[in-house]
Amino acid sequence: MDCVLLRHGIAVERDEWEGAEADRPLTERGAKRVAQVAAGLKGFGVQPTHVLSSPLIRAIETAEIVP
Repeated sequence: MDCVLLRHGIAVERDEWEGAEADRPLTERGAKRVAQVAAGLKGFGVQPTHVLSSPLIRAIETAEIVP
């Protein structure tokens, strides 16, 4: 069994976000970078069978991009 840990992508800066910290989303650049990482993992033959995420919006957005 292999386990890959991945931190969420680049999120909106704290001082630029007026909502709740848990709702701070990925930036467009962050989403693109996560997609690049996901493509790289796929190139290495990594095929997730399970994806676990924290309830933070940026973590959920990252998890949705990866598989």
